[in-house]
Amino acid sequence: MGVTSLQEFIRASFECGCEATFAEVAPLFDISPNEHPFELCIAVETELKKYGIQSTPPLPKGSEASQRLFFTPKPGLSCDQIRIRIAAGEGATSEFKGSMICCLRTLSENPGASKTDLKSDAVTHSLLKTLAAFLNTSGGSLYVGVGDDGAAIGLENDFPLLGPVGSIDAWELRLRELVETQFIDGKSVNNLLQVSFTEIDGRTVAHISIAPRKKISYLKTHKGAGHEVYVRQGNRTVSLTFPQFEEYLSNRN
Repeated sequence: MGVTSLQEFIRASFECGCEATFAEVAPLFDISPNEHPFELCIAVETELKKYGIQSTPPLPKGSEASQRLFFTPKPGLSCDQIRIRIAAGEGATSEFKGSMICCLRTLSENPGASKTDLKSDAVTHSLLKTLAAFLNTSGGSLYVGVGDDGAAIGLENDFPLLGPVGSIDAWELRLRELVETQFIDGKSVNNLLQVSFTEIDGRTVAHISIAPRKKISYLKTHKGAGHEVYVRQGNRTVSLTFPQFEEYLSNRN
């Protein structure tokens, strides 16, 4: 779980989420681990509600030993809130991406390019690498539809590439499909992502909040031949070589 006190657990749940089990959380609320599993889960759930904390998967699924994300629901940030966060720039827990699917360079050089030419696996993989790095390090926020200079580009360049009905719902659905298929245990990874949308200057920006993951997150390589491990080093996303991976494992809590 990575937290040793109720205060740390609550703070983590409010910031980007805390991955744990009901059995691990119970002692923080002075609930005996010797309780019947069902009674233990109900007791923890009752305490969580006092702080507005939810869990996913929800209580009816799994057991007291199932991994879950404990979090507070994040409503879409206001335009001013997004502007403030973007103005702070990129860093260890924050990064900007112009799009999830569309190659903006191709669009700029050839505004009449076909949808096929505008779709870029490299652009998509770059976004997934950042998600993987946040999962494997300290969590973070990914703002999509934002240029490197902090200018709002919007997701509108992606929408036409999503099919007949391009929308924020279709965009999130595609994101979660990519996560499920490109990560090992992608369904579990999806539980650690919260997605919201905000309009800035008439353009739609996505805010993806990523919780740190206890398990290592393995992402398929760009060509799909094997998997890689990515981490954050300052404001960079880097792939670990085998010796670096060994050191990462030895230092990981």
